[in-house]
Amino acid sequence: MKHATAKTNPRDAVPVLDLSPSEATSIGEQVDRIALDTIAAFDAFVESNRQFPKNTWKLVKTRGELCAYRTRRHRSSPESQLRATAPRDGRHMCETSETHISSSSSSDDMAQTVVMEERKQKTPPLVVVSGIVPGTLEDVMYGNVSDSDATWRLRSHYLKDAHHDCKMLATIRRPSAQDPFRFLALRWSLKKFPVFMKMRDVVYAESSGVVRDSVTNQITAGYNIMHSIELPGRIPDLAPDFDILRFSMSLCFVARAYDARSTEIYCRAVCLPGPNAPESISTLIYAENLLNSVNGVSCAVAKKLVWLSQERERQRFQYTKRTLATATHCQGCLRGLKLVGGLSRSAAVCQCCRRIVCGKCHREKKVVVDVDPQTHGVVAKALVFCLQCVAEATEMSAMTIVNGSEPAMSLDT
Repeated sequence: MKHATAKTNPRDAVPVLDLSPSEATSIGEQVDRIALDTIAAFDAFVESNRQFPKNTWKLVKTRGELCAYRTRRHRSSPESQLRATAPRDGRHMCETSETHISSSSSSDDMAQTVVMEERKQKTPPLVVVSGIVPGTLEDVMYGNVSDSDATWRLRSHYLKDAHHDCKMLATIRRPSAQDPFRFLALRWSLKKFPVFMKMRDVVYAESSGVVRDSVTNQITAGYNIMHSIELPGRIPDLAPDFDILRFSMSLCFVARAYDARSTEIYCRAVCLPGPNAPESISTLIYAENLLNSVNGVSCAVAKKLVWLSQERERQRFQYTKRTLATATHCQGCLRGLKLVGGLSRSAAVCQCCRRIVCGKCHREKKVVVDVDPQTHGVVAKALVFCLQCVAEATEMSAMTIVNGSEPAMSLDT
């Protein structure tokens, strides 16, 4: 690796940007079109009984109820694949976060990324992930939204998406009390690949939001987009100083409520990993990362447990003043903790409500308790929570938290 002369850390070499109004508008229009195109493709997928024809698609990997497919190599390019899934009449109107947009645009930005890089590499496959994940639509959105570097790192930890570092370059849309999942920003990210591949970075627009019914104003879907953005001359190439290669990607997740306790996920993605990256391996790695979206609900539950713990600490809430040394019964199932011969059942203190509970009445969950502002790393600890608090956090509406206050990035343990 070459030694940098001016900067010793890649993130320091990437500047924060002051986008012009026209640049911000252009980026917003791109991601809005991608959201609508993916929603239209999702509609077409549902209408076709959620089938992946074997002559067009190849199963790459599964995880739980999620499946990742890729287009077969001998088939048409991702650009034509994407256009083929859009409604034939091109009319698909819906309301997204404070923006009225139409999918009647003749260009597809996801395919445009592929076309833009096609001269450098052969056309990559389109990857589609679909399936059902446990948890509500609100939980899926709450687990995936990241409107700061700290929440980005927290999400990255739970999703295990192999991102090594990130930096917010510009913020275009911010969440509000009326629209807490609305967000659009320009980000730089450094991503780890297998040991035989060099590290890669990407500059992309990240957008999240919800779709509301135009009559009832109820949330009908949520989306999360990561789409590579080209800004010639604005972001330096890190290859000369850091031996880091740039890759391009474009992906859009759409989530809809499947029933009262589960959510249907649909994602379309294209990735150009850069030079010296075997297509089969990079596609498998990318599909693996996309399937990690199932962990988004786990991220939401963990964030809610931290919030609940902080709220009860703030309110000085305490079920009991007993300690492990003085407790005689489990406060969950009321079974005695003392056994014959001076032995004791295993017991622990719930991090949230401070009740003494036996081994059958608690779960150990690894949660992020701090984000170091200096090293930009996360501190995760395995903490004990009683089954009642876990159930309460799971059932708690994410809107209760996002309309109030986000949990702080530190938790006393």
